[in-house]
Formats: sequence, structure tokens, C-alpha cells
Amino acid sequence: MTDAAHSGRPYDGHSAIVFGGTSGIGAATAVLLAERGAAVAVVGRRRSAGEAVAERCRSAGSEAIDVVADVTDESQVAAAVAAATDAHGPLTMAVNSAAIDLPALFTEQTEVDAETAIGVNVEGMWRCLRHEIEAMVDTGRGSIVNVGSIAGSVPVLGNAVYCATKAAVTALTRSAAYEYAAAGIRVNEVAPGTTRSELLDDWLESVAGDQGLGVQDLERCIPLGHLADPREQATVIAFLLSDEASFVTGTSLLTDGGMALNTRIMPTSDGRPPETPGDVVARARRQA
Repeated sequence: MTDAAHSGRPYDGHSAIVFGGTSGIGAATAVLLAERGAAVAVVGRRRSAGEAVAERCRSAGSEAIDVVADVTDESQVAAAVAAATDAHGPLTMAVNSAAIDLPALFTEQTEVDAETAIGVNVEGMWRCLRHEIEAMVDTGRGSIVNVGSIAGSVPVLGNAVYCATKAAVTALTRSAAYEYAAAGIRVNEVAPGTTRSELLDDWLESVAGDQGLGVQDLERCIPLGHLADPREQATVIAFLLSDEASFVTGTSLLTDGGMALNTRIMPTSDGRPPETPGDVVARARRQA
């Protein structure tokens, strides 16, 4: 074991970039990587939020910069990757967490909102991957983790377009992993279930609220009984980035607290949440 691993900073010497690093899972991941020793470039559209996350990274004892960039702009993505390598050396780790959700029921989704979601979640992911891979090919090694969603494989109320974009993330992940394995680059995906974030707040406000659903209803649909904290997702991302996952590439790791184990995770036709395994057990005990 290296001295860095003994010190609790196993990512010393690594240069990482986190797109979508200003909030939620991305911010939690940036801070965790910094705590473990990586130099981090925090990338997002909001200057003040990026500065705050970068400061948390520096407080953890690592170098960090914040970069303002929009993943829908090719030149800004390229500049962000260049800034990371200029500041911290050859890129070895990358996390693509930038995403947008503009929820609406299927026939109520506007074309503009659908195009916006695709532009960020699919085309933006492709841009980030392309520039990260180009940088890592020169290095001869690297690890990338894309943040997908359980929505890529399970329908979610009012999220048809979002679900489609997250399915595309899985396809992009597998293709990139296949094409660049020989270059020493690993590409994987985490597919989070319900996680406390701004995206979740937006969905609860715009769709779930209309159906009378709240956080407690979502928790009942999760066998582990609680929503994920962004830090819980970050620890899985950090594992996939690390050498401990050196033989893992092209995989999609479902991090959903067992949510997909339910045969139905959305409300019944009368608006009530579906009965969960925990409900069945509780009812059986009451009847015993």
C-alpha cells in the first residue's frame, strides 16, 4: 500500500474534473475526491456556486479551481478540460453529472423543453466525454464516470424525455468504454435512484405535487427506506474512478436503495403509492 493510501488520501497525484459540480451529486463528488487527495476542477454554469464548492475542496486540503461552462457549448467544454489540465496536470479522472429535468406529463411536454433536455443530458454528455477522452488518450490512462439514473431503465411519472436521455447516457457509456479500453481508459455509469437534489425538488413541485405525492411516498417505494444523500452516490462514483475498480468498464451500477426491485414504483391508478414489501410485512404482522 502506498504512503498516500496510508494517509487516507489515496487519490494524491490525480487530476479530476467534475462537470455539474456545483450542486447535488456532482458537488458531493468533487468534495469527496478532494478529501481523498485529488486536485479538482469544479465545472458548472453558476460562478458563485462553483466558487463555494471549490473552496470546500481546498478546505479539504487539495488544489481546486472553479470553471464556468455550459455543456451545450462546445468551446466552453473544451476550455474547461484545458483549464483543468493546465491547472493540475494530465487529466486522470472525470465525472459527468451535468443534467436538467423539465418534467411534464407525456402529452404536455413542450418541444422546446424536450430539445433543451436532450441538448444538456445527451449532447452535453457526448461533448464532455469526447474532450475528456481526447485528453486522457494523450496520458495513456484515465477513468470516467457518467451519472445516469434509474429513470434510464424504469418509467417515472412525468419524465418521459428525461428517461429517454438517461437511457442514452447508458448507451454512450458503453460505446465509449468499448472504443477506448485499449487506450487504458475506463468508462462507467452510476444510475442513482431517488436522491435529495434540486432535480428532485423540481420534480416534486411540478409533477408529483399535482398527484399528491411527497417525499414520504417516495421513501415507501425504496426497500432501504430512505432517499439517498448525494454523498452516498459520491462514494460509489469515487470507487469506480479508483484503481480498486481497475477491471470494471462499460458497466451501469444501479444505486437506488433497491427501488427497482419493486414491480411498480409509481402511484396506482387512484393516486396511491404502490404497496411495498415493507407494507406487506407490516400488514401480515397486524393480522397475526
